[in-house]
This record gives sequence, structure tokens and C-alpha cells, in this order.
Amino acid sequence: MTNLNVYNFQKKSNLFLFTLAYIEVRRVIPIVELAGLTKALNEKSWEFVIHVKNDYDYRMESKE
Repeated sequence: MTNLNVYNFQKKSNLFLFTLAYIEVRRVIPIVELAGLTKALNEKSWEFVIHVKNDYDYRMESKE
């Protein structure tokens, strides 16, 4: 997350280039397009939803 966008990155397979994992950007959501955030009520759940104006919402899970 930056002051302009929310980014979703994904590690690309198990390929490594110069000891850095090869990653790709899956989605970029401009901050101005955010409609809200929802976190699961279950304390053991790390799931949350990013609600986006005029586009589909993004359900995610954070391990930390």
C-alpha cells in the first residue's frame, strides 16, 4: 500500500532470479477508488475485503 495505490503481488512459481523471488503485480487499486474495508469478525481470521467503487471487491487474507 502506498499513498496512491493498493497493490497485490504474487510470487511467480518457485523461480528465483539473483536470489530474489520473481513476483508479478496482480492488481493495482487507486486509493481514490476505495469504497471501504471490511474485516472478518472472527478473531482467528485474517480475512478482509477491499470494497472498490465501480469494480469488483477484493477478498484477501493476510498471514501477519
